[in-house]
Amino acid sequence: MAITTVLLTTAAAASLLAAPLLYHLLRGLRARHASASMELRMIDRLMGALKGVVSVEEARQKVVDHFRMELAVPRAALFVHEKAGRHEVLVPAAASGFDPEALFPFVFKLDRAADVVPRAVIERAPCIVRDAPEDWRCQQSFVRAMGLTSCAVLPLLSADRAVGAVLVDTHEAPDLPGEALRGLEHFTTAAAVALENATLYEKLQQLAIMDGLTGAHNHRHFQESLRKEIARAERYCSPFSLLMLDLDNFKRFNDTLGHQAGDAVLIQVARVLKMNTRKVDTVARYGGEEFAVLLPGTDKAGAVALADRLREAVSTSPADVASDAPWGRVTASVGVSTWGEDGGMGPALIRAADEALYLAKAEGRDCVRGGRA
Repeated sequence: MAITTVLLTTAAAASLLAAPLLYHLLRGLRARHASASMELRMIDRLMGALKGVVSVEEARQKVVDHFRMELAVPRAALFVHEKAGRHEVLVPAAASGFDPEALFPFVFKLDRAADVVPRAVIERAPCIVRDAPEDWRCQQSFVRAMGLTSCAVLPLLSADRAVGAVLVDTHEAPDLPGEALRGLEHFTTAAAVALENATLYEKLQQLAIMDGLTGAHNHRHFQESLRKEIARAERYCSPFSLLMLDLDNFKRFNDTLGHQAGDAVLIQVARVLKMNTRKVDTVARYGGEEFAVLLPGTDKAGAVALADRLREAVSTSPADVASDAPWGRVTASVGVSTWGEDGGMGPALIRAADEALYLAKAEGRDCVRGGRA
């Protein structure tokens, strides 16, 4: 009887001792459940905001806006991981609240000593800065330019790959607990994966419209762009011009120096054309050694002038293979046509530019002719 009493008393005492522990354990589980539920809702809102977004630029802006909103901070900035030669760097890619002109000049090498931004990525954990002007981890020129007093940096990681980091200005919430930021691991991973997917999609889109050898647009994209320009011209009565550029005696490069030399010439010419045209222009490899250039909003006189500059740029650009050729340099002949003057439909414009190109060939090559005016 005495033994039974002792055992019951001991069990009761153990229950009393365990009660506070069980209480704390249950409270912790409830807190983790609430935190997980909140994070799931954050992820759901982020995915909703990114639905239908396919451009990298828009995805980046949506992500940084979302961090600012979810963390209720006045400013946020997104840095993305890139390779610059032999170095890995974090480059500003989007801003919400920050002045982009002040932010974008700052590029951090992926090095703990560079700043708190790369440090967070390297350490794969949020970095919290309570007093930025006094924190040795912060690059003070960046702190002054951004007007930071306190901040936090959250790394964006996808399967252990560094995608980038988000910096948030916490001066309105300087005591934001580190536990809250460290508990956003799934949210930051979701953001990283979303950015990776947008980048991959854009790369695939680019591959679909690019010529694999030269990096110029391909024939299919040229035809699509031509149709769009015609529709725009018909709607707004705004002229555009088309250049057809063909390399002179290109067969000699292949026959004399080999096809690799010919490929090198094509790559060099495409680079020259892209460097000497505007972003709104379309440079495409039409086929073989022939290139097409679409010039929105450009009349015949402007197109002929640009064609002559491109012809000159091709003939004077340094090309390693040209120095090995008996004739010494790469030259091109160019034909020009303009919507309205030389035709209103794609086939007519291409035919007019081709006829002008053949005329340039017949009249000695390395020259520009302007279509049927």
